[in-house]
Parts: sequence; C-alpha cells; structure tokens
Amino acid sequence: MEDSELLANRIVQEVYEKGFSLTDGILDTASQHTLLKMMEDLIPHFKQASIGHQQDKQTNAEIRKDKIYWLSEDENLYRQSIGLFLPHLITGLNRRCFLGINAQEFMAAVYSPGDFYKKHRDAFRDSDARKITVILYLNPNWKTGDGGELVLHLPDKAPLIITPLGGRLLVFESILEHEVLASHTNRYSITGWLKQTELVV
Repeated sequence: MEDSELLANRIVQEVYEKGFSLTDGILDTASQHTLLKMMEDLIPHFKQASIGHQQDKQTNAEIRKDKIYWLSEDENLYRQSIGLFLPHLITGLNRRCFLGINAQEFMAAVYSPGDFYKKHRDAFRDSDARKITVILYLNPNWKTGDGGELVLHLPDKAPLIITPLGGRLLVFESILEHEVLASHTNRYSITGWLKQTELVV
C-alpha cells in the first residue's frame, strides 16, 4: 500500500474533482484474512440494519437486509483497517474541500446471500452532518457471479458499478445516490461516514 498521507491526498483530489475515489490494494491478502476473521468473530453481535434518522429510524427488509455492528475507535478491527489512514484523509478533506469534518462513525457490515440495499443517499433529508462515505471491502476470494456490487449513481453520467473486491477502498460524497445489488454469498465490508457534529436543539 502506498504511504498513508500520499494515499489520502490522492483520494481527496479525486473526490474534489469527481465526487468519488476508488483504490485497489489498500490491504494485502493476509491482512484481509486477518480482518475478516476479526469480523467473523463479531457476527453474534451483529443486528439488522435500519433506515432513517433519529425518531424516523426503522428496520425495513424490503429496502435493506444487511446486518451491522457499530465499531468503536479502540477496537482492533477499526484500528488495523480504516484507522490506519483516516486521520490523513480527514485533514486533507478539510483543507481541500472545507467540509468541517470533526466526527466519524463506522460499522462492520455483512450481506448474506439474498441481501441487498435499494437506492438511497447516506446523507439524511433532515441532516447534512454526513459529508463523506468510506467503504473498505474485505472479500479476498470474491469472483464474478458473487453479486453484491455497489452501483454509484453519478449526476449526468452512467452509473458506476463497483465490485466488492477485497482490499478495495471506495470514498464518495454522501449526497450521491447508490445501491447494493443482491449478494449471492457472504459479503463483508467496513463502512462509515466522515461528518460534522450534529447540533442538538
């Protein structure tokens, strides 16, 4: 993997120019297997993912079927994956894009066979706190036909179809619409958001 600061600077520039950045080889295969084992050990603690925000939060298997586990910043799964380069990324985004990012939230996510997530935006209608979406895929043996592709809908362009290959990092503006197609095997990722602290009124 390239130097964390250089990687972050390149990602920031691509997000600034295109609204998204896609990087392969963030983790070698051994690291992917190590992180995947950590995630599998946490599976008993995963819960059905919800949709909506605050008082509108609900589960709806017609829209979203994955299961998630919220990560704290002191957990090994976080520190050995996203935590390696995230400080550089946040600094770069704030300097280049003036986003005012001062908070984050990350989760481990698993899509079982048949799971999907219909088209949506990560930025909520009643809050602009989420600025940037970050996804790190942990599927070292992913192959054609396994499904689970993320479809990123870009303004005035053809949708971008992204295969969840192990070690692949996707970063994009949280206002962009996207969806996850049905997976045909277990699909693992670490997903989260760089955000501004929400004001409590």
